[in-house]
Amino acid sequence: MKIYSTRFIPALKAATVHFGLSLLVSGIVALLVFTIWFPYPYRELAGGRELFILVMAVDIVCGPLLTFVLFSPTKPKKELITDISLIAIIQILALCYGIWTVWQVRPLFLVQESDRLTIIARGALDPNKLAALPEELQPPFFGGPTKVSLRALSPSEIEKVKTDIQAGGNDSAERPDFYIPFDVKKAYDNAHPFSSLSVALPGKRMEIGQLTKSVSTSEANQLRYLYIVGRHYWLAVINPLGQNIGYINPE
Repeated sequence: MKIYSTRFIPALKAATVHFGLSLLVSGIVALLVFTIWFPYPYRELAGGRELFILVMAVDIVCGPLLTFVLFSPTKPKKELITDISLIAIIQILALCYGIWTVWQVRPLFLVQESDRLTIIARGALDPNKLAALPEELQPPFFGGPTKVSLRALSPSEIEKVKTDIQAGGNDSAERPDFYIPFDVKKAYDNAHPFSSLSVALPGKRMEIGQLTKSVSTSEANQLRYLYIVGRHYWLAVINPLGQNIGYINPE
């Protein structure tokens, strides 16, 4: 009973405080990740949510658990400070690694290819080619992915891409040197009529109707959709200006 009162309860209280602080830090990081790096629907399409939850869960559990194991009010103050400092350093390093991992899968570009928008993550790009992009195509640090189009490729470039893909290299959408500013007309011309979705996706008629009601009748008649492809594929509804009006999960 004496051990219970002198060791267990104080350690549990310290671990609880540590857990609360860890939750607070994780909440701040989640705000950054899900509102800036992975705005809707990219947390669904790019896989950032599952990875973030896994990383944060490990970080939140390990820190307080170590505090519970090592904390003891009977330890000398200097030793206790050393223990807590080491735990904090370990947890901060784990948090930094987790943020870096999420940063690597952060969607940087929406690349318009024919009738689809392909989500390209940071980790899929050559850093040198990314840095060489003109300023207007550089993705912002605070913001979602940048829309770009692919320039017309020469026959030799197309053959090189095919050869590289067979050798495990990057596809054309993963090559920043092929990027040009988003071609609104090309994207809209290659998009599919929005009016055909009600027939193609009868189970989504309510969502389709809500999107239609969000714009005027004249605008609704001009809406079209492109496939938006990441780990899953959805539909991105666009207007003649190339702006995304909404998204539909076809599943």
